[in-house]
Amino acid sequence: MSLRTFILNNFKWKLIALTLAIVVWFVIQFAIWKGVRPTDQPLSNFGGITSFHQPVLVLKAPDDDAIYKIMPAKVEISFRSGANLNKVTSNDIRVFVNLVDAQERENRPIFIHTSYRVQINEVKVEPSTVTVERILQPK
Repeated sequence: MSLRTFILNNFKWKLIALTLAIVVWFVIQFAIWKGVRPTDQPLSNFGGITSFHQPVLVLKAPDDDAIYKIMPAKVEISFRSGANLNKVTSNDIRVFVNLVDAQERENRPIFIHTSYRVQINEVKVEPSTVTVERILQPK
């Protein structure tokens, strides 16, 4: 097979393939120039929404001997996570309220902590605050 026959055989397909390769190269170069990363805007959300009823843990100072009542004692967490959503268990998520500077009775916001292997994209906590009441004063 001569070089001329090799080049001209299926020339239209070769020209289309070369054009597509050049277009893809320019798109990738433009994305690199703009600083776009593949994880910035995923094409789809992996998995659905998962819900857990979690108890509210208390974070207080080590020298605080007071006893607190948290109302409600459990909150519902609904979240959308990445591809490993089906592997997320209730042990991977902790809900707590910070009582380091708590007063006699007040509403405090809920904080969420996840294990290192869980990436949460979207989260909703119901209720978003809890009422904290000091029921026993330290001596």
